[in-house]
Amino acid sequence: MGNSYTTQPGVCSSSHNTLSPLVAALPSWFRFAQCLRCYYDTKLAFPHLVNAGKYSASIFVLIFTTLNTIQREEFPANDQIIDRPVYLLWILCAVINSCYTFYWDVYMDWGLELHKKTRPKGLKFHHITIYYLAIVEDLLLRFAWSITIAVDGLLEKEITLSILAAAEIFRRFVWNVFRVEDEHVISYKFRTPSPWLPKHEADFEASRHQPGAIAQHKNNDHSQK
Repeated sequence: MGNSYTTQPGVCSSSHNTLSPLVAALPSWFRFAQCLRCYYDTKLAFPHLVNAGKYSASIFVLIFTTLNTIQREEFPANDQIIDRPVYLLWILCAVINSCYTFYWDVYMDWGLELHKKTRPKGLKFHHITIYYLAIVEDLLLRFAWSITIAVDGLLEKEITLSILAAAEIFRRFVWNVFRVEDEHVISYKFRTPSPWLPKHEADFEASRHQPGAIAQHKNNDHSQK
């Protein structure tokens, strides 16, 4: 049911598996559902609904990627873009998703606000150029999928996928470095708890950034008894 094979004489058999895109969409779907649940618990549209929109954009990219692959296999003669509206929709969704995720990487996950004149305290890298290079790297690799358009027909599909996989591994490695640093900056600044946390989690977050707060709270409880 998941496979489709060509039986035309003189044409190499090809197949597409509908199970692969479903499995690939599961992480985005789970995170999308998690964001909706956080919004249900907190009633805060930002960041939960905005974050849910990011994951829904990823799901749309997978949908149109699959449809485009199926259309190219079943109608290989349609080389004109005007005859492949699904192809245009795939490009549109991919551009929106790349812009969306790039913005989220820099401003939300990394917490970089380099447009400000004051340097945020707690940054580990002394040269601010490193942060600009990381931003450019993330932007370029978020649009790495465009390689499939530039080299269409020039490279084997397996080679293109290998290049994209290596680029994504490197992008995620860099993303993790600056994501961990952002958590360090948050702890360094003793930032107040995030407003979208439930109250019991907010209390825990506050105590985590204030050494001795829990012990002081216990002493106050004992003195009142």
